[in-house]
Amino acid sequence: MTRRIGFVLFLISSNWIHCHCFAAADFKASVNHKPSFHNCGEYKPTLKEEQEPGTSVLRLTATDPDQSQTIKFSILNEMREEQLFAIDEDTGEIFSAYIFDRDPPYRDTEFYITVRATDNGQPSLDDMCTIKVTILDINDNPPVFDKDFYEAFVFMNTILHQQVTIITAKDIDDETNNVVNFEIVEEYKDSSYFEIDQHTGVLTLAKRIDRIPGEYYALRVRAYNQGYIENESENPEVDVKVHIIDSDKRLPYFTKVPEAPVILHENFTAFDQVLAVFEANSNINNDSNVIYEIVRGKFEQTNSMNTFLLEQIDNTAHIKLARALDYERVTEYTITVRATNRHDLTAEAVVKIMILDVNDNVPLIVEAVSYLKYELINTSPVIQIHAYDLDGTSANNIISYSIAESNQLHFTIDSHTGTVTKQNRLNDDKKDIYFIKILAKDNAPSALFRNDKPNMSSHTLIVKIINRDLNIIPQNAITNIHGQEQRTSNGITFQNGLRISKSYEERDVFNDRYIMVHNYEGILTDKLIGSVYFDYDIKDNSNKLFLWDERASTGTRKNFRLNSKSGMIMMLKGTPEGIYHLEFTVIKDSSYFSRHNVSARVTVTLKNISAKTVNQSGSIRFYNVTAETFISQTLGEFNTRMYRLQQSIASILDTSPDQVDIFTINNRKLSGGAFLDVFFAVDGTIYTSSEVLNAVLSLHLRKLEEDVGYRIVSVGIDECIAKGHMCKQACKNKVHRSQKPIVVHTNTSSFVGMTTLVQAECIPQIESSLVACLNGGTFQNGKCNCPTGFEGPQCEKLDICFDGSGYAIYPSINSGNVNNISIELLPRQKDGLIFYMGPLKYGPSLKALPFLALEINDGMLVLLLDYGTGMIRFEHQQLILHTLTTVYIVLEPRRFQIHTASNKLKGSSRSRYENKDLNGFLAGNMPILLGGTVNHFAKGLLYNWPLHLVGIPQTIDYDGCMRNLTINGHTIDFMQPIMANNVSFSSQWSNSVHKSFYLMIFELSIVFFLMLAIFFSVKYVQTKLKRCNQYSMNELDTEHEIVYFQLRQMHLNN
Repeated sequence: MTRRIGFVLFLISSNWIHCHCFAAADFKASVNHKPSFHNCGEYKPTLKEEQEPGTSVLRLTATDPDQSQTIKFSILNEMREEQLFAIDEDTGEIFSAYIFDRDPPYRDTEFYITVRATDNGQPSLDDMCTIKVTILDINDNPPVFDKDFYEAFVFMNTILHQQVTIITAKDIDDETNNVVNFEIVEEYKDSSYFEIDQHTGVLTLAKRIDRIPGEYYALRVRAYNQGYIENESENPEVDVKVHIIDSDKRLPYFTKVPEAPVILHENFTAFDQVLAVFEANSNINNDSNVIYEIVRGKFEQTNSMNTFLLEQIDNTAHIKLARALDYERVTEYTITVRATNRHDLTAEAVVKIMILDVNDNVPLIVEAVSYLKYELINTSPVIQIHAYDLDGTSANNIISYSIAESNQLHFTIDSHTGTVTKQNRLNDDKKDIYFIKILAKDNAPSALFRNDKPNMSSHTLIVKIINRDLNIIPQNAITNIHGQEQRTSNGITFQNGLRISKSYEERDVFNDRYIMVHNYEGILTDKLIGSVYFDYDIKDNSNKLFLWDERASTGTRKNFRLNSKSGMIMMLKGTPEGIYHLEFTVIKDSSYFSRHNVSARVTVTLKNISAKTVNQSGSIRFYNVTAETFISQTLGEFNTRMYRLQQSIASILDTSPDQVDIFTINNRKLSGGAFLDVFFAVDGTIYTSSEVLNAVLSLHLRKLEEDVGYRIVSVGIDECIAKGHMCKQACKNKVHRSQKPIVVHTNTSSFVGMTTLVQAECIPQIESSLVACLNGGTFQNGKCNCPTGFEGPQCEKLDICFDGSGYAIYPSINSGNVNNISIELLPRQKDGLIFYMGPLKYGPSLKALPFLALEINDGMLVLLLDYGTGMIRFEHQQLILHTLTTVYIVLEPRRFQIHTASNKLKGSSRSRYENKDLNGFLAGNMPILLGGTVNHFAKGLLYNWPLHLVGIPQTIDYDGCMRNLTINGHTIDFMQPIMANNVSFSSQWSNSVHKSFYLMIFELSIVFFLMLAIFFSVKYVQTKLKRCNQYSMNELDTEHEIVYFQLRQMHLNN
């Protein structure tokens, strides 16, 4: 504190132009100056990626004219699950507290840090400095080949130095660190036959071919780059096999390829438009046919995620878009098309697809400071605001700042730097609190809202004037003082003789604080859950003392601890679930006002969260939102965004907002930008499965966005969309829980939740060989001994019936890709959906996910199949109602088979369908829907299905029974649905089968008796005919005897 000679000013007469007065010295007066960063704009620190925590970044300096005071440094807004930076509060030196990774998928490129320098005056004053830390790339990644192995062909008569193939590899490091070189591994005996260009990867023939057709050369190629910091032995190698073919056989060749790159804006969504056309000649006489395919690489830039698809019509290949584009993720694609002729010889051609940036990202303001104190006599800037834009080019990411019109009389902002300064009229105003709405907008028309206006975001800054009562003379006043005059560096300070002895009471805008705590399985230990809220400056409690109020009960206080200096509240382990109203007394003391007490109240709501609740929870991913803003109450709004989400979910599910419990709010920094993952559970609802809950809510995505006011990426967080291509079989989204709590603090509220993450996991073909007997069965003598009515190999319930108005949903089998399905059907009506495997939820990021549907359409058995590259509708045969029919489905790449067998048909019916466009698989990680629809397939456009081509799955519910549904050898237990409605597990199937059996016995009996009657009739006729024949023979014999007698008599007479 600097001791100043003040003045007692005796006023004779005055106006705001002249003052007739005299002054007397007052040696007791003192002036407190604020500290300041004088060179804040000059800091441009950098930090190399992969550095250990504790690495020095830079040292900040701040000065205070009051030489007796000390300055403490702190970092603002490090409210995240992982602290990125730390600061020495005495020296101002900033250290890393996190291992940064600049490379994909994390892309840690730059961070903004706001540092506060606070003195120990009364009251304490501070200054802020926001700096940008740039993360530098190091050569910490080896190259990666785009294929697991390479195959090429050469003719017997290939000349030397002719190109054989091209080897490609990529390094995800930046700039000079990603230059890839190639070399042939000389240890292999066939390496001498080939040469490779070090820079381009072109493999050429170095020696004449000395092997016969059908044989091959084998070699290995190594990729490396200069300066790779790890062991050189980690440089990758790839096998190359070069086949020898007869000179009589010829490779196919392309006759038409795109002459120029295809250029698309990142918001291009015309999925039916042909982007590129390829044509090839088979080079075989009398057979011009070739088969086309896209060579899928390991990187997204080489179509690893099937962003583009190929459709073949006759001998022409069309390239189309299959998934949404994002310039910020991929700026250029290299699509390789392969043509194969009848001899399995191939040729490849490439098309480049360039992506152009559009303005599809909203500026994000770094909300490091929401509240600050400001001296009216201060002439330095109030604060500097920083924002950044995730768009990838300067045509869309240049930000300008402005202040809302209502605040322009008192404050102004530099449109380029974001520096906020006061206006002169601020001195004439009487308010102590100002709410400054700051706008940040980019420099191009929005591609999100299509309103010809730039994207814009806002941030409300609360400024509190701390010396309004010192009656500061306006800066344009002309003074006429008889006596000594003292001017300070911060302006003119007077202490007049007509000092009004006013009792100072700082106006408290709020004195309530709300804290929500979630305790997972009761394992939460002693935890700091927030602070007593007194005024906006929660960082400055040095002049306050926090005590329990006398009204606080002993029963409540035993579960909490209070830090009397900082005001932090600790909840103790074992605190029971419930709502606690904590009462506190805050004692304030300052040189500006006398010591006085203020009451404060904190409401703590503690909820226990079970593992079952988490397993049945839903999830939503928001874009460009922070946890702090999500739980904060924005000025002018009645409820927080979190409560508005609870209300919206409750209205959709027809329940109370109190039944919607949000237990995780997780800031996520992913390759596509900043996201907020929210997990919630709904009590007392029929939707007791995450899959179904997300599916139902996803159909109301637009309502959720409108109610909450934030853009939603997806309802139901799906990490397999981005990472599933890395799995050899199927991908499963697995929810991981952690005992580590997530703590989010704002000025008026705190949120303590559990850490919940969704991670993509690859599923093996067979997860376990252990036999589990279900439904009360016991394992004996190597098999399950099952109760009556449970006939499956593991005591599964095999039969289920529907009445034409029901459905049942079963969990995914999670056993890799679906290869075979079998089911027995007993239909009663000629229309209905039998079963469906595919997406139940809708989201803008879900593009044509694979699905399979089996249905009856006007009596015809119909299969709908989409591997994600296009839908196929196949009609198999007419079914006979009230007749048992067994259906077998076999799925393979590019083909599928359907086989049916019926009791009333001799033999069976088999159909086989082949299509080279069926390039993909049906993952087994999707739920199984039987008998009807829980959502509306009529909204098929939401699922990105090409309705104009083949239609949508049947929306009429199935009427009849099903039995023995088996997928990949896994028998579905019909007694274990996720959700079911109007289904029966009784003996209807048995009754129906028995009726059919008895009917068959009756019909056979009738046939038997008819045949028996015919048999006896025939026997009777045969007997009659025999008798007649015998009679005729007797008569004939008699006649013969008479004739014989007569002849004999005649002979005797002669």
